[in-house]
Amino acid sequence: MKSINKFIVICLTLLTLVLSACHQYEPVPQTGYVKEADAWKATYTIGQLVDTYLSVNGDIFPVRENDLSKDLSSNTGVFSLDTLPALNADGSNAIIIRGRIVSEDVAGNIYKTLVIQDELHPEQGLKLSIDAGSLSGIYPIGQLVAIRCNGLVLGKYAAQVQLGVAYFNTDKEPDWQPGATGSKVGWEPGRIPLPIFKKKVQLIEVPDKSKLVAEDMEVSTITGWVAPYYTPSEAGYKSIAQLASRFVRLKNVYFTQRSGGPGTAEDDYTYTVKPICELPAPIDTTEAGLAQWRQKASIFAPESYKSQGYPQSRDIATVGEPTKWVSISTSEYAKFAEATIPSPIYDAPVSGANVVGQFQGDIIGIIGVYCDKGKNVGYMNESWSITLRSLKDLELRATADGYYRIGQTAGLESFVPVKTGDLWHADDVFYPKY
Repeated sequence: MKSINKFIVICLTLLTLVLSACHQYEPVPQTGYVKEADAWKATYTIGQLVDTYLSVNGDIFPVRENDLSKDLSSNTGVFSLDTLPALNADGSNAIIIRGRIVSEDVAGNIYKTLVIQDELHPEQGLKLSIDAGSLSGIYPIGQLVAIRCNGLVLGKYAAQVQLGVAYFNTDKEPDWQPGATGSKVGWEPGRIPLPIFKKKVQLIEVPDKSKLVAEDMEVSTITGWVAPYYTPSEAGYKSIAQLASRFVRLKNVYFTQRSGGPGTAEDDYTYTVKPICELPAPIDTTEAGLAQWRQKASIFAPESYKSQGYPQSRDIATVGEPTKWVSISTSEYAKFAEATIPSPIYDAPVSGANVVGQFQGDIIGIIGVYCDKGKNVGYMNESWSITLRSLKDLELRATADGYYRIGQTAGLESFVPVKTGDLWHADDVFYPKY
């Protein structure tokens, strides 16, 4: 019996050694990369691609019905598709752009999207819509890519220029959505199937994040880019494309604790101010009432009514210029959606304490534009936003000693002490999804 037990022990030991040997991880072979000498050469910069092929209304019809103007008489170009020529047999008309990936989807705030900045002109950016999740695992941040665009479309989705494929949408807008037109039926830029995209892209050399260029920019540059009463035109949309998808660093900014700007009312559209500081208990406990209460909570992206996954906005402004504001747009599905935004600094760790300072500094992100109804093009200058890749894109420091909020309760557990000059840390913030 002892011999049998000894034999079993020896066998188990050998099996453990074999299994351990099987789990020795080898480096991932870099066969997916090409050397610069073998890479496709750019035939267009991103700017030249847009200048050459983008038009107001495109060449595929009918586009989505909510592209119509306020009087429902004409298309505005908020949605459009311009077909890029198919590749000639000899490749003589290749449309090739090259850029470095600035986006990252690890934190869940960017979905089925890559954003690149032009290799030679990093101030030029472009959104690529791709039908696959977890793209950063395949196309990591800092990766230089060459893309052969022939056969794709250069389209506008809610005024944002992007590279994609033609897609016919048959969706109906929910009846509860404010300002719903009843449908989204029509052509729009769609996501490029991953197998098709893989054939159209080259990964050049290994990723190098050190070569990314975050352009220093003022909030006033963004807010002043488009005239308040925008008239759809080819020049206008090309101008929007020059700003959208840029990878930027906004200097000397802070979170205003509001959403929706300072509040204005023009024509028959009302822009309401939504304070997002401390809130009393909700009075309206219906689903819609609770949704509105949640949207005022001081977190990055509270759940919206009907949980549609729409990005929520929180405003930032330039220090000393509260009217110079732009939104930080955060998906409800981001891992940091329930994180408390950088709060004011209080003189005591209790609700209702005096505000003695704030967190201010720089914010890195990707500029976007979203105007999904043609009737709203007159307010295009209020359609800009910044998308964070993760909370590491915030570089904000305290302006005073005191306490800042990391939760929504009135107790000590919602406050953290801070000293002047301390960096706001995402890890200090309570958010269960992260």
